Amino acid sequence: FDTSGIPADAEITSCHLDYNVVSREAANSPKIVAEWHNFSSITAADFITTVPASSNPYFANEIAFPSSTGPAVLNLSFNRDKINRTGYTGIRLHCKVTGTPTGLNGLIINSRDSGYTTWPTLTVTYKTGGTVYTITCGLVFFDTSALPDGATITGATLRLKVKDRSGGAGQIGIEWYSGANRP
Repeated sequence: FDTSGIPADAEITSCHLDYNVVSREAANSPKIVAEWHNFSSITAADFITTVPASSNPYFANEIAFPSSTGPAVLNLSFNRDKINRTGYTGIRLHCKVTGTPTGLNGLIINSRDSGYTTWPTLTVTYKTGGTVYTITCGLVFFDTSALPDGATITGATLRLKVKDRSGGAGQIGIEWYSGANRP
């Protein structure tokens, strides 16, 4: 999530991840453990096999699995100072089972390439200069499948209306990606 718009001096007061549960298996009352992950690229070194403890400085929260499929919210209550204010912030989710599993325990949530219509979003509320702000970071994609194969695009227009509730200048960042070069 691009969290570079949060000022360096801001006090982050709350944060949560909205996501969509596609499938779940919870034979042993598993929990979700979330951890902050600031990255510039994902490599094999990012794969870890142990669930971080609450003493880990990147620990974000531990909650029970969602009780059903569909929309869910994960409050990220701890170590919010790990939110990257100069780039992207990642969140790793782990499945934690106490003891030896006796059945399937897992959670499938949608991603931007899953074909679902809702993508995970990160909502951060922060305070700076006595004013409270809330930003929501996520992905927006447009279906361009109606364009013929091999078509040359000579121009595109995206009209946005940004409303800044504080009365100051609103800002929005846009990056253009296509096909294989999309992050």
